[in-house]
Formats: sequence, structure tokens, C-alpha cells
Amino acid sequence: MHLRVDASGAVTLDDPDDCTSFSITGVAPSSAAVEAAVRASGIELCDGATHGYVAPDVVVLLAEGRVGEGWAERFDGMVRFAGSKGWLDGSGRIRGHTDWSAG
Repeated sequence: MHLRVDASGAVTLDDPDDCTSFSITGVAPSSAAVEAAVRASGIELCDGATHGYVAPDVVVLLAEGRVGEGWAERFDGMVRFAGSKGWLDGSGRIRGHTDWSAG
């Protein structure tokens, strides 16, 4: 699954049923206004915007009504795996690598 950021900072979830990958993709935040919109959507960029943290609740909300049976269990497994690799922060937010396009 991939959180996709558009030029306005709006965030959508691509491939929500895929609980084997997690990243943040799309148009790189290019202004303070877009960065604020990204933060408002639940993503906190870090490491010079090469990574971002997002609360699992944000992913659940974006996936709602778009995933198959058993998704919650698979997603919980993905979050546990992320925790075992050190990819969760102290608040339980998932760390994702970013892949920005020029837009």
C-alpha cells in the first residue's frame, strides 16, 4: 500500500489491500502550505522528507470500504512486522520510505 500525496497535499491510499509494502509517494511537498496540508492529513515527514510517519488509524480510515475480508488482521500483521524491524515510533506510527516525483 502506498500513501499518495498530490500537488495540493491531499493524501489518498493506493493498493490498500496490499499489506506487504508501505510507502509514501507522489509529488514532493514544495511549499510550506503543501507541507502543512500533508501534516494535517496525518503524515509527519522526517529525515529531509525521505521518510514519514503515519498513524495506523489514518491508514484504516483511508482503506475503509476498499479492502477485502481479513484485511484488518493482515494490516495488524503488517504493523507488528514494522514494529519488529524498528519502523514504529513511540506513538505506534508507521515509518514509510518516501518516493517523490518532480510533479
